[in-house]
Amino acid sequence: MFLMETKNQDEALFKLFQNSDLSNHFTVAPIGLVGGLSLSWRDDIQVEILYSSANVIDTIISAQEISNFVSFIYREPNPVDRSNFGVN
Repeated sequence: MFLMETKNQDEALFKLFQNSDLSNHFTVAPIGLVGGLSLSWRDDIQVEILYSSANVIDTIISAQEISNFVSFIYREPNPVDRSNFGVN
């Protein structure tokens, strides 16, 4: 599960998943009360984090002997506030 604009530190996010089967987590902390990314997954899925920033988590996800590169991207909804990803 990918969450964006979490606006919370790790402890608050982990509480959301304590009664779920999503027992693995990777987070990018917000800056103050802005931003924040969270990626959570089950034990039967392997996730390798290749790169992360305030807007991107790049991964290799493997399950049932199949692997894929997957990028989780958050882009500002307001065009004026967007970082340049090569497309406006």
